[in-house]
This record gives sequence, C-alpha cells and structure tokens, in this order.
Amino acid sequence: MIPAKPARWANIVFSKYLKRLMKRSFNSVQLLGDVPDLVPDLPVLLLPNHSTWWDGFFAYWLNKQLFQRPFYLLMLERELKKYPFFRKVGAFGITQENPKSVIKTMAYTRSLLAMDSHPLITIFPQGEL
Repeated sequence: MIPAKPARWANIVFSKYLKRLMKRSFNSVQLLGDVPDLVPDLPVLLLPNHSTWWDGFFAYWLNKQLFQRPFYLLMLERELKKYPFFRKVGAFGITQENPKSVIKTMAYTRSLLAMDSHPLITIFPQGEL
C-alpha cells in the first residue's frame, strides 16, 4: 500500500498540464445531465467504470471543475511506482494480490473518508483496464 502525498504545487502544475493536454486531445468535453448536489459536509466516493487511461484524468478534471474537493484516486501499486508524481496529486496504491495490502488500503481509504475536508475519492471497481 502506497499512501498519497498531496502537494499544492503539484496540483497547480498538474492542472495546467491537464488543461493543455485535454485541449490538444479533445474538441470539447461535455457533461450530460445535471450536476449532482453534493452534501458539503460529507465525503464523495466516485466509482466509475474504467475503460480508458483517460478515466483518472477525467475524474480529476471533473472534481476541479465542479466540486473543488481534495482529490484522491486509487491506483494499482505497480502503476503508481512507474508514475510516482501521481502521489502528489492524490493517488494512492494497492497490490490486489496481497491481502495485507488490501486491508491496509481499506483502512487508509476509511481514514480519507473521515477527513474534515470531505474529499472526493475515486475508485475503479474493475481494478484495471
């Protein structure tokens, strides 16, 4: 289990990078339907499908554009080791095959959900692409 290490500077840099990347890669990004009203004093657990490598970026972007909450995202530990910068923007890692890692990750996620800042935590139930 690898914990997140959010850093304000990293979020500033990553937000600018992602904005540029999305402008180059997409003609537009549109949200269909109404934006849900979130209870301000409760955390949000986002559980989307995982069909493309863009999914984590979209979750980050959605949070930045609409909800402005502290952002956390569960990644496979082997991927997080390849891209350790993502820890600085809220990613934390799990080794699915290791029961101790799963238990530690569940406890860590519970601690995030209990934070006074009421974060948005993204977990892809499929586990991988």
